[in-house]
Amino acid sequence: MCRLYGSKKQHVEVFLPILWWTDKDVADFIRQRGIKCHPLYYDETGEFNPKCRLGCMGCPQKSDRGLADFKANPRLVKFWLRNGEIWWNTHELKKTKKKFKSHYEVFVRNLFFDEYEDFHNAINGLFGHIDCKIFLEKYFKIKL
Repeated sequence: MCRLYGSKKQHVEVFLPILWWTDKDVADFIRQRGIKCHPLYYDETGEFNPKCRLGCMGCPQKSDRGLADFKANPRLVKFWLRNGEIWWNTHELKKTKKKFKSHYEVFVRNLFFDEYEDFHNAINGLFGHIDCKIFLEKYFKIKL
């Protein structure tokens, strides 16, 4: 994966191959190089476990996109969505607002779907359009 920062003429290219690594790739890399990680990255047998994370709750980089964190802490969903609403209302977001009707839809797409087309087909199915706010309230058993 490559990200470009700056203008087309003067830019910095940042390559982030680790974003495509599997949990096994990470564990192998650490084991092969004898890297010592924080103790919380090790399971009860002392083996490095990439699923033991110290990252932010609800981190989209987790293998489950943070879903387990959101299920265990439904209030976190409210906080994310409250900030998502601020983002939605204070930024132009032309491309995003062309695809999504609300910040609830963006949240559902990012949390549950790999591809936009899969999301689009799921919420615009045979029985009409699914309201993502209502879906999230039912799924997480919260009032938004």
